[in-house]
Amino acid sequence: MNYFNTSDFLSSFYNIIIFIEIPIHLFGAYCILFKTPPVMRSIKWSMLNLLVWSVLLDLTYSISLRPFMLWPAVAVYPMGLLSYLEIPTNFQFYVLYSVFYCLGVSIVSILENRYYLLFKQNTYWRRVRIPFLLMNYLTGPIFFSLFFITPMNQELALKTVQNVLAKMYFHNNVILQKFSNIPPLFQFNSIFVIDSQVGYLFKSVLVLGATVLVEKFLFSYLLIANLQRSARTLRLSRTTIAVQRKFLRAILIQIIIPILILVSPMFYIGPAILLQIYIQALNNFCVITFSLHGFVNTFVMLCIHEPYWRFIVKVSHWNCLFSRHSTAPTNTNYLSSAADFGAGRSRYGQLQKF
Repeated sequence: MNYFNTSDFLSSFYNIIIFIEIPIHLFGAYCILFKTPPVMRSIKWSMLNLLVWSVLLDLTYSISLRPFMLWPAVAVYPMGLLSYLEIPTNFQFYVLYSVFYCLGVSIVSILENRYYLLFKQNTYWRRVRIPFLLMNYLTGPIFFSLFFITPMNQELALKTVQNVLAKMYFHNNVILQKFSNIPPLFQFNSIFVIDSQVGYLFKSVLVLGATVLVEKFLFSYLLIANLQRSARTLRLSRTTIAVQRKFLRAILIQIIIPILILVSPMFYIGPAILLQIYIQALNNFCVITFSLHGFVNTFVMLCIHEPYWRFIVKVSHWNCLFSRHSTAPTNTNYLSSAADFGAGRSRYGQLQKF
C-alpha cells in the first residue's frame, strides 16, 4: 500500500509540523511583544491578536483534531488528542470552524485599525467600530453552533456516505476494505459526517468566508483610496504616506499568501466532490496544505515587517560572530566582524514611524 495514503503518514507530518510551528510562533510572539518599536505601538496588539488566533488554529488542527479527510464524502476520521479524550467530534469541529473564522476577522481588525487611526478618529466610525468588530467575532461561533451543537443524524448520514462510496467502488456495501489505510482500530461508526452532501452547511461556510473576504478587500480599498487622496491634498506628509503604503503592502502580502495556501487545495477538493473522485493520497496532501496556514502566516510576518527581519538579521549576525570567535578567536577577526556589524546597523537607519 502507498504510504502516502495512510493515516501513519499524516500523523507523522502532524508531529513534524507542530515541532516546527511552535518555536516559530513563540519567536513571532517575542518579536511582537519586545521588538515592535514604540512608533508601531498602535498596531502591536492587533498583530498579536492575529498571531494568537493563528496559534490556536494550529493547535486545534494539528494536535486536538488531526483530521483524516475522506473526500469526496464531506466526512472525517478524527485522530487527535480530543478523540482520545472522547470529546464529541461535533464539538471539535465547532471549535475548529470558530477559530478559523475568528482568524479571518483578526485580519479585518488590523486593516480596520489602520483605517480608523489614519482617517476616522473624529467621525461616526469611532462609535460604530467596537460593535462592528464585536459582531464580527461573535457571528461565526454563534452561527456554527446551530450546526455542530445539534448535528445531523449521523446514522442516516453514514449510510448516505457509505452508499455513495459503495457505488463508486463496489458492487456491495463492504466499504472498510477500501479504507484499509485508516488505523486498525478504525470503525466505520467513528467517521463524523460534516455534511452528507454539498449542502446547507457548506454553502453557509462559503457565505461567511466570502463576507470576511469582502471586508478585507473593502478596508484595503478604503486605505489605498484615502492614502491617494491624502497625497493629492497634502493632508498627510509625504513621509507618512510612504510609510503607510509600505506597511499596507506588507499587510496585504501577509493576507494574500496564507489565503493562497487555503485556496490551492480547493482545485482538487471541488472537482473531487462534484465528480465523486476518491484518492486518499491527494486528500492527505490537501490536509497537509491546510495545516501549513499558521506557520506560513507567522513566517511571512517575520519576513516582511522591517523591525522583525532586522532583529532576525541581528541575531543571525551575532550567532555568526560567536561561531567565528569560537573557531578562530583572534582579535583582528573579531574587531573586523564587529566593525562590519556596526556598519550594518548604521545602514539600517531609523525605524519607520506610524
